[in-house]
Amino acid sequence: KSLIRNAFLYELSNQIGHYSSRTRFVELFANFTLGKLSRSDYRGVYVLTESIKPDSNRVDIHRLSTKQNTEPDVTGGYIFKVDSLGPSDSQFVSSRGNKFILVEPDSRLATSQQRSFITNYVNDFELALYGNNFKDPHIGYRNFIDVNLFIDEHILRFLARKGFSNSTYLSKNRLGKLNFGPLWDFNEALGTKEPPQGYTGAPDGDAAFKSLWFGRLFEDPDFAQQWADRWQI
Repeated sequence: KSLIRNAFLYELSNQIGHYSSRTRFVELFANFTLGKLSRSDYRGVYVLTESIKPDSNRVDIHRLSTKQNTEPDVTGGYIFKVDSLGPSDSQFVSSRGNKFILVEPDSRLATSQQRSFITNYVNDFELALYGNNFKDPHIGYRNFIDVNLFIDEHILRFLARKGFSNSTYLSKNRLGKLNFGPLWDFNEALGTKEPPQGYTGAPDGDAAFKSLWFGRLFEDPDFAQQWADRWQI
């Protein structure tokens, strides 16, 4: 029952102009012997899905080499995510305690200057977001993020009833602002994950209004109005 959810959400994202992995439904045969392919090798229906990586036709950002450690080169591109920590993953923690895993450049190859840059950029964004002048269009949070992309990502997750926990990707291109996306991993979305017995809290879609940075963002009436206007479109 989960097969359609990823394909559906990724396609919605692509239709509103934001890249998400392209998919194709396939019937899979896996032959692990030297014999002739037969019906016994049939493994069922799968969703063939593009991986997330820098590419002009995927996540369109610059690729950083280990020699690019000063501005403007070191300003991008980066892909990082909120997710469970794997054995080879490298994590950085923001000033607000948000934990991110560096995906691009590869966490095993990223230089100390590159790690410092993306960590400091997120910290500067959070400092502006939670500061007294956070609504100021020049020195507040809008100076650090692509607000339109933040809103579109939030709307898609609200629609899907999925918060900003695991499998949440972000990116930043060279000299660009922080973006959400691409979307990833919506198996447990659109109501497929039942709440535990006795649960009386808000559904995941409602929780998305408070998760990560969005609780603070919605304290700005202009952001809330921009979200409502986009929803109407």
